Amino acid sequence: MMKYIILLLLFATGLAANEDVTVGISEANPASSCNEIYHRNPTSRGSVGQYWIKTDEGKFKVTCNMKLKCGGVGGGWMQVVDVDMTRDDTCPGTWHKITSPRRLCLGYEVGCNSAQFDVKGVSYEHICGQVKAYQKGNMNAYQPKKQSIDNVYVGGVSVTLGSPRKHVWTYTVGLSDDYDHGGNFNCPCATHPGPPPPAFVGNDYYCESGDVGERDPSLYYLSDPLWDGHGCTSGNGCCSQVGMPWFYRKLPVAVAGNFEVRICLMDPHSNEDVAVEKVELYVM
Repeated sequence: MMKYIILLLLFATGLAANEDVTVGISEANPASSCNEIYHRNPTSRGSVGQYWIKTDEGKFKVTCNMKLKCGGVGGGWMQVVDVDMTRDDTCPGTWHKITSPRRLCLGYEVGCNSAQFDVKGVSYEHICGQVKAYQKGNMNAYQPKKQSIDNVYVGGVSVTLGSPRKHVWTYTVGLSDDYDHGGNFNCPCATHPGPPPPAFVGNDYYCESGDVGERDPSLYYLSDPLWDGHGCTSGNGCCSQVGMPWFYRKLPVAVAGNFEVRICLMDPHSNEDVAVEKVELYVM
């Protein structure tokens, strides 16, 4: 019995010895990740703040979200993307800013307009994120003739990692929640469904429309933000997707690939737009 008690005490002492209330607090004592800080520094739990990490690429101060649970997973998420046009005054990458009808980010031209985001060499296997945007005009959901991840396969926002690109999540914009446009332009989950996504997308997407009926193509539909799980009409299943507006992915193996977020348009701004207000991406 005494031997068993001694082993328990040694085990408990070992756990306590692994804790360090200074890890991640200063450049002199960085951690390998936000997840390590969460588990080793008990004072960090329940916080959202700046901490120091060290990877093969150097030492960096990053934002760690120790509160976030995504897909039921918590334990120290590192923020990779934080775009919020209610606060920010510039758009990342090749996106450009408009100020009317509100401050939003658009793609410059037809095609996929890119913004790149660096993970600082951090290895991760969990990805969590959300995108908030608004529809204008005649968005076309999926393009059946363009089945490559490098093409304009979608009208919406594409999230990929690494090079060559690997699909993470697609935020798709259909033409209408409930109007029948011949079945070619709506979401697969719409009252009058459009075509399914390409095979490489699988089920890793959200699709919604901000438009009900047949409305003015010159308007931004600000009253119904996309992919928030609200605003769908009766018979439309696009708002019932679990997790909206957040997505969660667990990768089969850990990677350290950087992210690319692309705003993809099939037609000119005069005919359609997806106007992005917020993008958040986290890894762990």
